[in-house]
Amino acid sequence: MTQNRLDYNALQALLMRQKLSITAAELQGMAMGLYAAGLPLDAKDWKQQLFAFISNEPAQLAALDEQLTELQKQLVAALAGEQDAFELLLPTDDEFIIERAEALTYWCQGFNLGFQSLSSPRAIVEENAKEAFEDLDAISHLDLDSISEELDDEKDLFSLIEHVKVSSLLIFYTQAAQVKPTETLH
Repeated sequence: MTQNRLDYNALQALLMRQKLSITAAELQGMAMGLYAAGLPLDAKDWKQQLFAFISNEPAQLAALDEQLTELQKQLVAALAGEQDAFELLLPTDDEFIIERAEALTYWCQGFNLGFQSLSSPRAIVEENAKEAFEDLDAISHLDLDSISEELDDEKDLFSLIEHVKVSSLLIFYTQAAQVKPTETLH
């Protein structure tokens, strides 16, 4: 993990100050969904892709510029294998379990939205990746009323978070393998 890790609470507070109806978790999920759907890691228009969902107000977008750049750098570094692990942008473990579970549902909703803005779940040809997408969709509809502060629920949430990480990476890597490099004529 990098030392410059983007802070969930700081980004969440900034989004709220800007009166944007998106969460920090949803924002990262959306970016991951875009990359999983085929947005190249070196795409110059990645911010415009996100801005289409966030806002059309230049002042709001300018206020987010630094944090979005950091979010993108961390995400690309993880996907390109330049850092140890891919981490979901979620509240810390010392927050209430319901807040973490809700953020996880938003992350999955963001992923689905980002992915479906560039592709279709039907474009996923690998069976395990299709199942992973279905799992992310199911987690995005998690029944938050059934969650308690019990130890078993903590373990279950940890397992779900790990499953979301693995599932989103599986979709990203299987979809990346589907992209054929352009052939060069000699």
